Amino acid sequence: MSSFLAAEIHGPKLTYLSKIKTVLNQTIQRNPNTEALVSLHQSSQSLNLSGPDYLSPNPPTGQQQQQRLSWTYQQLCNNAETLSARLTALGLKKGSSITVISNACAEWALFFWAAVLFLDCPFSPIDPRIVTRGNDTLQMLGDIGPSVVVVMDWETAGRLEKVAQPELRTAGIKVVLGNSLGERGVSQRIPGWISLLELWKGSGDIETSSNKEAVPGKAFDDTVIISFTSGTTSFQKACPQSSDNLMAPMLAFQKMRNLSPTDRLVQHQPPFAAMAVFMSLTFWVSGATIVYPSARFNITTSIDAIESERCTYMIAVPTMIKALAMQQSTKKKDLSSLRIIEVSGAMTYPEIINLCLSSRKLQCKAVGCGWGMTEAPAALFSGLYEKEIDETEKSISVGRPIPGSIVRICALDSRKPLRRGEEGELHVGGVTVIRGYLNGELANDVFYSDDGIRWIATGDMAKIDDSGAVHILGRYKDIIVRGGHNIAPARIERCLDRIVGVESQVVGVADEYAGDIPIAVVKLSGLAAETPKETFKTLQALALEELGTAYAPQMFLDLKADLQREDFPSTLSGKLRKGELAGIVKEFVKQRYQKIPQLSKSTEDTLASIWSEVSGLNSDSIDRKVSIFRYVDSITTMRFSSAVRKKLQKTLSVDDVIRHPSIEDQAKILNSRSALSSEVIQQRMGPPTVEDMVHCAGQTSKAERTQQLATPLLQRLGLTWDEDVEDVFPAPDTSHIYLQRRRPQTWNQRSIFIAHNVSHDRLVEAWKATTQRHAMFRTIVVGYNDGETPIPQDGHGFHNSHQLFIVIRANDRLWNCSLRAGFEVNDPEELWSTFLNEWGDSTTGPLIRVAFAHIRNNNISAFILVGNHAAYDNLSVDRLLEDLSTALDHNLTAEDMLQAPGHTPFKRFADLYHIHRTSPSALEAVAFHVNRLRGIGKSRSSLWPPQRAPGFFKGTDVGWTMEDGSPGDPGRRIPLDDDPSNRHGLDGLTHTAPARHLAEMRKEYGVLPHVILKAAVALFNTSRTSSHTALFANLEASRTWPFVGDWTTAESREELPNPLDIAGPMFQVVLNRIDVPNRAETAIGFLRRVQEEQALLSRYSQAPLFEIQRSLGQDDAEMMCQAMTRQGYNWAPGIQSAAFEREAVNKPKTIVKFQRQAYDDICLAWTCGLWDADTFYVNASYDDCQISKAEALQAMQEVLCAGVWLADPQNANRTIDECVFERLELGKLIKSLE
Repeated sequence: MSSFLAAEIHGPKLTYLSKIKTVLNQTIQRNPNTEALVSLHQSSQSLNLSGPDYLSPNPPTGQQQQQRLSWTYQQLCNNAETLSARLTALGLKKGSSITVISNACAEWALFFWAAVLFLDCPFSPIDPRIVTRGNDTLQMLGDIGPSVVVVMDWETAGRLEKVAQPELRTAGIKVVLGNSLGERGVSQRIPGWISLLELWKGSGDIETSSNKEAVPGKAFDDTVIISFTSGTTSFQKACPQSSDNLMAPMLAFQKMRNLSPTDRLVQHQPPFAAMAVFMSLTFWVSGATIVYPSARFNITTSIDAIESERCTYMIAVPTMIKALAMQQSTKKKDLSSLRIIEVSGAMTYPEIINLCLSSRKLQCKAVGCGWGMTEAPAALFSGLYEKEIDETEKSISVGRPIPGSIVRICALDSRKPLRRGEEGELHVGGVTVIRGYLNGELANDVFYSDDGIRWIATGDMAKIDDSGAVHILGRYKDIIVRGGHNIAPARIERCLDRIVGVESQVVGVADEYAGDIPIAVVKLSGLAAETPKETFKTLQALALEELGTAYAPQMFLDLKADLQREDFPSTLSGKLRKGELAGIVKEFVKQRYQKIPQLSKSTEDTLASIWSEVSGLNSDSIDRKVSIFRYVDSITTMRFSSAVRKKLQKTLSVDDVIRHPSIEDQAKILNSRSALSSEVIQQRMGPPTVEDMVHCAGQTSKAERTQQLATPLLQRLGLTWDEDVEDVFPAPDTSHIYLQRRRPQTWNQRSIFIAHNVSHDRLVEAWKATTQRHAMFRTIVVGYNDGETPIPQDGHGFHNSHQLFIVIRANDRLWNCSLRAGFEVNDPEELWSTFLNEWGDSTTGPLIRVAFAHIRNNNISAFILVGNHAAYDNLSVDRLLEDLSTALDHNLTAEDMLQAPGHTPFKRFADLYHIHRTSPSALEAVAFHVNRLRGIGKSRSSLWPPQRAPGFFKGTDVGWTMEDGSPGDPGRRIPLDDDPSNRHGLDGLTHTAPARHLAEMRKEYGVLPHVILKAAVALFNTSRTSSHTALFANLEASRTWPFVGDWTTAESREELPNPLDIAGPMFQVVLNRIDVPNRAETAIGFLRRVQEEQALLSRYSQAPLFEIQRSLGQDDAEMMCQAMTRQGYNWAPGIQSAAFEREAVNKPKTIVKFQRQAYDDICLAWTCGLWDADTFYVNASYDDCQISKAEALQAMQEVLCAGVWLADPQNANRTIDECVFERLELGKLIKSLE
């Protein structure tokens, strides 16, 4: 079980830090003759500075030594001192910035030492490619305000003068290293620039440079280095790093890795990268040697350098490690001198660690990992990995905070630590955190102070495990949310990159049904590039097998062939610009989806092509004669249905696909249908007539009775029948469960939504416009009878009750009774307690009410929706939010919304349900349920949990009533946990558990995850009750038209709109009865039986509950009602933890959900899903007066243990009597699903 400790870890206390220049001077004195620098791409004579104070490099001692430049610590110190004197003579002052725009070379080190050791000038290294990006050049030089600018050649100097002349005005000294590097001659000089040789000798035309006095730069007084962020999403930001910022991690690293003068670092990282600067400085203060294999990274020269120079240390990002390990010459080299490889710069997986340790690859003795960012250098370091790691491990720890540092994991937009094991945003505080960016107007809001400690919210998704180690899980801005599942691109990339010759990047592209879909962009090389078609087939098969359909990429793109690019877009320092790549992919996908299918294609070919696009499968690999569900899941099917509608202007609903699962049959259905025609919402003038109200059956008396029953409630709300009633229709049977009131909050939901970059008033107006298309969000409800039969009040047996939905017109009178505006709060968390107990009884007013608020600190708006579940389901809310976002993004008015094609009104479904509720198809469905439920009245002992108090209520029970409608006694409902902080029933408790063989179970046995957990709940129930029957409710999405075979012909079904587009609550509640008479039944036999019955439950889910109860005897009907309120099961993969819900606050979407609470009238509700492709999660929410927190935790753990046991193929042929309910490995306890 996970710990309940806070996710905040403090490094050891830091007492005193010396200054960098002090420690470096001490190192020089201790190691004057130790090599400080070796540059293998520069010969001993190439740096021909022959000034009087120049100290020559080490004399060559052989042919090999003549090909390398080498300086000892004393030599480098003396040269740096000479250079400092020359710069000071030209007017350079302490605190002025020195900018070096160069690749790796000895001169870079020379200026670096001069700046740090003698001049007290901030040193700022920049990538030479900056000169090709004008805006970057202007911004970076403008942030620094350099007094000295150094470039590597005359060509760079010329380009810099063209693109950044105004920014160079602060530079009194401009130096070209070109002469020493053999570039352009002096005759091609540029006015105002001098060569390094001229600077060294004090000769040449330097009047233009020296006549401008160098001025102090823009950094803080104690700045040592000015490094730039990688700029993956925007301009690079200047980070002034002080001596303390750097010294603390340098000393920690030196101690943890036991650095000494015998160490030799192969420095092949670009010298302008922040990590390269940090590592160079760390090795120099340790008296070790830096080896430059080449000016820029080259696989061959790096490998050669390790062997020839007997390098003991290497630092590299995972992509560099893979490139080095896969180089053909590597296995022929002796790399045994490598003591440690440090992995940095990206997420690290076991495969990378193992490549480093393998005797056939990089041959090092140990691997280190850590975490840092330019704004907080090297704040975390792990211990060393000395043995290869099991590659099934999901993440590698980056260690713990160094002395003087603190880390915490917080929900987004929060600074309060979560619990260990919970996933959230990494915050780092302490000595390594810089004071802020030099361009202070840019994004300094990520920094904050807490109790005098500087902090930064990093944007990294992370967790702290029970041992206190930190794991990095990805970047929040890169997370893909598909159907509610949070998908880390790195996990997919890790899977795909196992194929030799494949380098992949995965991005998310918005989709109307899935939310986002993962798309893989693949760069091919070697044999993989020679046979791209086969490579892509291999990648698709691998992704489906290892990740499953929910996580596998929905499309594979060839970087070169599809996107016409040789390389992924990157920053100047080589980091991927994932946002830019996502934009490129988004445009490509948009163009592809807009293409009209070729008329020459057959319908089968066209459908196969569409399935390929939405699933990521190669169309040739899809067998057109077998069920498509062999390859895809329900979300992909929704996307397919939508794509068919858009591309072919024909309807092929999800229900059609279920009934006709092969492409061959789908093509036949589609060929028989005509094209769609667009319709706009038509509004009737005046109230509904008797012909408009289906429950009246043409009888005027019933229409009059309806008006009579509705008028009192209308008047109380300030509404009238004639002016305000738009439609009236009977509620389907399931709605009555949610409308039978045992307390004011019965089956209410309270949800908070955040609107980014939207004013409070605009949000209110957009809501009013949007609800024109969503009638169910404008409803009230009244009980109906014919004036002779009383409206029942009892809680059992609802087959005599009738409820009518009344839709109110969108006008000011409705807004007056359903909307509240003008609230203000300081931050989103305050919304949790705002309007908390208002509008409790939705039956006394509109079923949906909304309060709007402005959030001061974030300059965003929000709304709190309080509504009864009878008015909507998750999909209809999603449709509403999509339209609300569209209205906000495009500033649409109510008139605009009315003119746009509308959703299918829920009234159409409800009317058809009412008319055909006793049709042959409906009665067939009823018979199915009656046959399986008959006799349950004798199974009272099968109900769990036992009832300890009257009623079943999650959350507040204020105003609760007895079954006969009389007021309840509050003294009879006492929470079992005395401490209010232990009462988690409303939000529930959530646990996860690894189920590593789900893909194998699906592939080998065809058993799906939701069936496995449902079966686990059934076995748990029979175990707890010692009975042979499990009784619990099941929630079904039921997105199909009711009893369709009885009222349509094959020809007319083409006119039916897609049921996915019905704007209303389509879900249905059915009762599971799972008998376990034989404990010797095998696990796989039991799972298949549960799965087969689940298919029938889904097929017959719309059977009218009233008719089922009428057909059951009184005892069975009563037991049916009791079981439905005792325990329920809902497979809801779209719901995630609160950390992920609040994570969406920072996502670039207009409207995001921030919190949801469900006041269900049920004793225990299981909400289950997949946390990732091979991890179950289970949320148990419950009535605090019936179950204690400890009991809920125990029950949840037993269900997960049973689920994990059932999901293991090794147990498939074992008996269910052997099922284990304890002692199996479980995952973390995380925040509530709500």
